[in-house]
Amino acid sequence: MIYPDDVARVKTSQGKLRAIGEKLIDFDSYNTGIAVSTPALFNPLEKSSAGIGGTSLSAGLQRLAAWGRVATFDIGSRFWINADNPIEFWRAENALLKNGYGSSCYHYDSQCG
Repeated sequence: MIYPDDVARVKTSQGKLRAIGEKLIDFDSYNTGIAVSTPALFNPLEKSSAGIGGTSLSAGLQRLAAWGRVATFDIGSRFWINADNPIEFWRAENALLKNGYGSSCYHYDSQCG
């Protein structure tokens, strides 16, 4: 489930991130927010936080993307939903349950038995 007004858009080419941002007009994918990073991310983040291009993770990724240092992975038609707040979490939980992904009984809920 995609909420286009509340998701980072990405432009990819040959398995590499080329651009990232919520306002991108020319994009081919959405950022799922799943990332594996190395210490190489910290220098661009430090530069971004110093006022060179913004302070977000996306700004740091954009700097690395400009150097061709960010690989991408296409999840295809697999289920994904953005859940940044309690309402979106509720929507995600209901979508998962509706599609047969588990139960509403959490492992930490003592009433589940």
